Amino acid sequence: MKLYDLFKRRPATIKSELSQAPAESSTYRFIGNDTVKEMVEHALEGREYGCRVIKGGNTKVTLEYTLNDIKTTINGDVIFPKIYVTNAEMPGTALKFSVGMLRLVCSNGMMAGTSFYSEKIIHRQGQTFEDKYEMVAEKIQEAVAYLEDTFASDMEEMVADSVTEAQAIEIIGNSNVPTKVKHEAIYRWFNPKRFADAQEDVWSLYNILNEAITDAVKSPQARLAYNQHLLRDITDLKTAC
Repeated sequence: MKLYDLFKRRPATIKSELSQAPAESSTYRFIGNDTVKEMVEHALEGREYGCRVIKGGNTKVTLEYTLNDIKTTINGDVIFPKIYVTNAEMPGTALKFSVGMLRLVCSNGMMAGTSFYSEKIIHRQGQTFEDKYEMVAEKIQEAVAYLEDTFASDMEEMVADSVTEAQAIEIIGNSNVPTKVKHEAIYRWFNPKRFADAQEDVWSLYNILNEAITDAVKSPQARLAYNQHLLRDITDLKTAC
């Protein structure tokens, strides 16, 4: 969806939301939360989804979209892909998008999980902003298409890919996570609390590491960093075993 398509669908006054920042700043611009919400929902047109608005400080909001029509069951876990969009109606802040298997871990919009598409765009004047913003809807649609068409079969391969005790220790030991997370994950591997974590496959190992990060790492920013490519890293390490 191009920006002019959005303008066709909304009153002309909305154009001002993507115009110059206040006169005292020619560097930054204003992006309204309503404009962002409509852009995302236009990209999701025809889908079944729920939207929860999580308010942060000042004008910051996080829009949590749950894709209810793309449900996948893995080892008894029901997975609904999510889209998180964080925006603030303040020049100089960032517009953030993430699509994937995500869960919100705190009110400021930080996530734990695996993102299949993510983007961060500073509210700044210039062509870089325009190019990134105009691609967001298309990228969201591409990520959702993957989640709908390919995600389930990829997850089935993970469930079918068994992991031995020795492999689990090697993969956890070589994962890019803190030592305390590794200790917690190894303990959980040998002492699973849930059926979904007791199957000794790649999915169980991913889930255990994901939850160990969430529980053992206090900083939301660090949780997000460790989780960002966790699924990819585990599958790569398993292939190398």
